Amino acid sequence: PVNTLSFCPDGGLLIFGCVDGVVRVYDPDESAGAESVGHRASVRGLCWNATGDGFASASADSTVRIWARDGTERLQFAETHCIKPGSAPLNCVALSPDGTALVCGGTD
Repeated sequence: PVNTLSFCPDGGLLIFGCVDGVVRVYDPDESAGAESVGHRASVRGLCWNATGDGFASASADSTVRIWARDGTERLQFAETHCIKPGSAPLNCVALSPDGTALVCGGTD
């Protein structure tokens, strides 16, 4: 089952956040997609950056991950944005239009 989804700003891709902790990237033109496993619990929030070359995911496992556009690899700086496990489950994530700030919200 899907918890959240978001279209890329250019409309070319759609990302799905699923209850199994997987983020799926779907290309409607190709009728194909890829999946990225980075979370240990349900993905509850997704957002693209303004340029559409990457996105963030927030999960009930209390982490935020930063992904490349195709979702096949986390960007190297992602761990610096990762909230440490043991925090409250996260429900949403947003990136500022200029890409310099990331915020997330949880159940605490």
